[in-house]
Amino acid sequence: MPEKAVPLLLAEGGLLTRLPGQGTSGITRLIADLDSARFADREKALEELDRLGELAGPALRKLLQSRPSLEARKRAEQLLQKLEAATPSGERLRGLRAIAALEFMGNTEARELLRRLSAGAAEALLTQEAKAALVRLARRLGDGP
Repeated sequence: MPEKAVPLLLAEGGLLTRLPGQGTSGITRLIADLDSARFADREKALEELDRLGELAGPALRKLLQSRPSLEARKRAEQLLQKLEAATPSGERLRGLRAIAALEFMGNTEARELLRRLSAGAAEALLTQEAKAALVRLARRLGDGP
């Protein structure tokens, strides 16, 4: 029944409805808005970056290395502390379990979906895990390293 599982994972309400890389455009603008002259813009940027979670992490770390203003630094540090202390969300765990299931199935459809997932945002955990699953599958199937 693995052939039925892949469409189920992608179906509306399925485990992988939001692929990594979706919703990540505009992080640069949001980072810049952390230092906006308008309080409302700073707050909105903080909320959006918080919602993006791990996808915003690398950009926030890069911001801190660039010696930002006190306001931007405080907001970036706040977001990174929250990110590092966070318990994995249900959505994140479902995604990781879906990748494990795809790796276990190992059929053509599962490998294709893993390839699609591995093309997501490089900093996303699902992207990294999908890449690792493909490497393990290739070893197991004797297709490569």
